[in-house]
Amino acid sequence: MTSDNILRHGAEMNERLILRESELVKILNISASTIRRKIKAGTFPLYIKLGPKAKGWRTSDIETWLKNLNS
Repeated sequence: MTSDNILRHGAEMNERLILRESELVKILNISASTIRRKIKAGTFPLYIKLGPKAKGWRTSDIETWLKNLNS
């Protein structure tokens, strides 16, 4: 995950309130399995349930997580 990649997709993140896993994979340049592994380890923001099989992340939670990574 590079800052260039995050900046390139920053406008996309700001336009959405909820991000799906497939969007996070593209924006953060990490795999879905890495996201799941980080959730299990407690090092990634928790998702919210959008439906029986759908989940998403608040953009604000992801932005806070990214800021804390760079601190």
